[in-house]
Amino acid sequence: MARRLSLALPLSLLLTLLLASSCRPKGAAAGQELYAVTRGALDITVLASGSVETARSTNILQKVGKPAKIVTIVPEGTLVTEEDVAKGTVLVQFDAKDMEDQLYERQTAYENAQASAVTAEETLAIQISDNESNVRKAELEVLYAHSDLRKLVGDQLAATFSDQEPQDIPALLNDPSLDGTAKLNLTTYLSDIELAQTKLNRAEQTLEYTRKLYEKQFVSKNDYENDQLDVQSQSKSLEATRGKYEIFRRFDFEKDFQKAWATWQESRRSLERAQANAKIRLTTAESKLRTAKQTLAQAKKRLEEAQEALKNCTITATMTGMVVYPKLPRWDNSGPIQPGKEIRNEQVVFTLPDLSQMQVKVSIPEAQIDLLEVAQSARITLDAIPGKTFSGKLSSKGILPSAEDEWLNPDTKVYTVKIDFDESGSHLRPGMTATVEILIRRLEDVLFVPIQAVQTDGEGRHRCILANGESRLVSLGERNRSFVEVRQGLAQGEQILMCPPEASGEQEEKGEAAGGEETAP
Repeated sequence: MARRLSLALPLSLLLTLLLASSCRPKGAAAGQELYAVTRGALDITVLASGSVETARSTNILQKVGKPAKIVTIVPEGTLVTEEDVAKGTVLVQFDAKDMEDQLYERQTAYENAQASAVTAEETLAIQISDNESNVRKAELEVLYAHSDLRKLVGDQLAATFSDQEPQDIPALLNDPSLDGTAKLNLTTYLSDIELAQTKLNRAEQTLEYTRKLYEKQFVSKNDYENDQLDVQSQSKSLEATRGKYEIFRRFDFEKDFQKAWATWQESRRSLERAQANAKIRLTTAESKLRTAKQTLAQAKKRLEEAQEALKNCTITATMTGMVVYPKLPRWDNSGPIQPGKEIRNEQVVFTLPDLSQMQVKVSIPEAQIDLLEVAQSARITLDAIPGKTFSGKLSSKGILPSAEDEWLNPDTKVYTVKIDFDESGSHLRPGMTATVEILIRRLEDVLFVPIQAVQTDGEGRHRCILANGESRLVSLGERNRSFVEVRQGLAQGEQILMCPPEASGEQEEKGEAAGGEETAP
């Protein structure tokens, strides 16, 4: 108690209090210690217990991707040095057999996906070449068919009936814009008819001349008959020529035109089909290539995951610190961290705390949490280092109640508060039990007495017993864990019992009758 008072009171006042407490008036009960009501500064604090931890630490997680069994692990408390980091010292080794099998399977799948992707790329290239050839061939067919139609009837008529077949094809022979082989054949047939007609006319003139000579007996009958046969021959030749002309006009030209026009139209449709098929085949080949590439990318990702999982079966030193095993929650009965224990994926294997900055983690009841503010000063004592007090500051307080404590005790809500040490050293270790006294405020120039010197009666009134045995009603103010502020009822220097006996109801009434100057609470 003397050490605690020395933090808030001057040394001279402390000596006075000690001297006063050693003096016992005649009215004091035998063996009772006295306390002189003190005026001075009173620190209002919140007291809590917790454990020391590091303000910054790195959690080393199991990242194999599935539960894995520990084969070897460094003991808790091992110091990881810069030399360990440089050498890549193994800290944890997990069973890697399943990861090796998985890596082999995914390596095979990746190689198959690579082959499929190469095949799809080559297939696409071949398909592009085939499409170009097929479309070009169809384009040439259109060009040739159109050329045949133009050759048959000329450019003008071919352009006129490029999309719609004429209703009267033979009438095209009378069209003045007719050209090409049809016009040439038409001209030839007409010339042949004209020539045959001329030959027939000459043969008839010759026969008429021969007939007159034959009647006058100037030519023989044989000559006359030969001229008759020549007329008949030329007549039949004229008839045959006219027949060919009619066949050309009624049949041959129409057939040739329909064939040329239909061939051109069909070649145009073939070109459209070739272009559509080329587009479909190209889309299909591109889709297969995309699928193959996606499969390859997925296989590569799964392979990299398997490689990373196998790599993560071995945890090496990458930073300095002290190995600290995690504290398992009460509901976890899987046992401590040790070889043979199976660790879940993403579970903390151990922690590497930064010992250069330490803090204390405490739980504060909800009735006191609003008294605390960040940056408030605190005094810290450690069970492992008795007789030494450390200073610190409140660095954070929880906004919501602690879920873990609420799960364990639903009726009690506490908030997590952290206090940073002002100075850290090698003597501080994570897990040490600490008591923290957080300074809320300092009351200047107030009267205060020890908490144990105050009695509370059945009606909730507070009393102090003076050295002469008088019971005095007092009005109290704020308090800390040792002292309480007295607002009314006592004066500075008055002697009171440190540990007053339990007062009966009769003594209280008697005391009230005697103490006419008592102050109501």
